[in-house]
Amino acid sequence: MSRSRLTLVSALASLFVLLTVAAGTASAQDTGTINISGVEEFAAFGVSQDLNVTGTGACAAAGAVQILVGVTDEVTGGSGAAIVNTQCESAGQHIQWLATAVVTNMRPGDTALVDVTANGAISDTDQKEVVIKQFH
Repeated sequence: MSRSRLTLVSALASLFVLLTVAAGTASAQDTGTINISGVEEFAAFGVSQDLNVTGTGACAAAGAVQILVGVTDEVTGGSGAAIVNTQCESAGQHIQWLATAVVTNMRPGDTALVDVTANGAISDTDQKEVVIKQFH
């Protein structure tokens, strides 16, 4: 992977860390938890792809949160990862997060195993099998 592509991916990952406060939502999610919502192929560059992994979280406290994402295609064995840093403004705050993982050898329609670990104001893990969607 070229240095300019890595720089671009890093910049995009920073921009795509869209954490939205969803204060007052009717979510039953317990505080201090993180959940995976889905995976969508955002861009493809030969055997390398960018996957958008989305999810939600409920803050246990105010402070920094680091979200570690790992994705493995269960058909091809391809894999990739992302790290997202964000901030919880208060305990009980509900957030939506997006991480762009740089992966290899994955295809829309395949089943992928996604692992997420949150550290800091949210301290939790989640694992989910999802079908990789095609970006439209």
